[in-house]
Amino acid sequence: MLQNLLNLKEVKLFYSRFLKELPDFSKALNLQVLDIHFCGQLNSVHPSILSLEKLEKLDLSHCTSLTELTSDTHSSSLKYLSLKFCKNIRKFSVTAENMIELDLQYTQINALPASFGVQTKLETLHLGNSSIESFPSCFKNLIRLQYLDIRYCLKLQTLPELPQSLEILHAQGCTSLETVLFSSIPEQFKENRNRVVFANCLKLDEHSLANIAFNAQINIMKFAYQHVSALEHDFHNKFNDYKDHNDCYQALYVYPGNSIPEWFEYTTTTDYVVIDLSSSTSCSPLLGFIFCFVLGGNRLIVAPLKFNITIWILRTKVKKRTILNSAYLGHLQVLYPIMFL
Repeated sequence: MLQNLLNLKEVKLFYSRFLKELPDFSKALNLQVLDIHFCGQLNSVHPSILSLEKLEKLDLSHCTSLTELTSDTHSSSLKYLSLKFCKNIRKFSVTAENMIELDLQYTQINALPASFGVQTKLETLHLGNSSIESFPSCFKNLIRLQYLDIRYCLKLQTLPELPQSLEILHAQGCTSLETVLFSSIPEQFKENRNRVVFANCLKLDEHSLANIAFNAQINIMKFAYQHVSALEHDFHNKFNDYKDHNDCYQALYVYPGNSIPEWFEYTTTTDYVVIDLSSSTSCSPLLGFIFCFVLGGNRLIVAPLKFNITIWILRTKVKKRTILNSAYLGHLQVLYPIMFL
C-alpha cells in the first residue's frame, strides 16, 4: 500500500543486512537523499526512485546483490550516484542532466549509455577497476569533466579524445590499453591538465606514446608558465599559499619510456646536476623548474622519490635548500614540473 511520503526528504538505511527490496517511492515527491550503501542483500531498485524530480543523491555502494540499474528517462535532479563495489552489476543505463559525480568503481559494467554525453555538468567520473571496454562517441561532450579515474581497467584498449576541461587522468595499470587519441594541436593548447598517469600501460603503441609525450610538453610548459606569472603578480599571497598548499603548484605526467625528451636542456646519468642560472635572460626572481626522470626496473616500486634543490646566491653568499617529494612507480618516464622560490 502506498503511503503519503510527501514530507520525506532523506532516507538512510545503510548497513541494513536483510533489506532485499525498496517500496514504491513515487509519493515521496520531496525526497532528496537516498543512502542505502552496504545493503548486501538488496537485489533491485524500484523504478520510481529514478523518476523522483528532487532526488539529488543516490548511494548504492557495496550493494553486492544488485545486478542492474537502468532507467528509460533522464533524471532531472540527480547530482551524485555511487555504485562503488557493486561487484555483480552489469547493466547500467542511468543518465542525469545535472549529474556532478558518478562512481562506478569495482563494477562489471563494460559500457556507458549511448546518451552519456547529455551529462554536460559531470565533473568527476570514477571507473577504476571496472570492466569498462569502450567509451561512447559522445564522451568528448562532457565539457565540465575535470577528474577521470580509469586505473586498472584491464579490458580497455582505446582511450578516445577527452574533453578539454579534464585536469586529472588516472590510467595506471590499464594493461590492455594500446591506443590513446588526442584532439588537434590547437585544441590541446586550450587544455589545463596537471596530473596524467599512464603507469605500467606497457602495451601503448609508439604513436600513442609520442602523442602523450607531446601533450605532456604542452601542458607541463603551460602549467609552469601560468604559475610563475601568477606568482609574479601576487607574490606575497601566492608565496604564503604555496607553503601550505604546494601540491596545487605541481603537475605530473607519467608514462612508459626510456629516454629524456629533447626539449630538456640539461641531462645527467648521475644523481645530481649543476645549472648555472647567472646567464638566465629572465628578469624575474621567480623560477619554474621542469624535471624529467627515467626510472628503470621490472618490478613495481612504491616509494618516495626525494631530491634536493640548492640555490647559491653568490653576491650574498646565501644558500637555500629545499627537499621535494614525489611518488613513483617502476619502469616509467616521469615529467614533473614544480615551482620553487
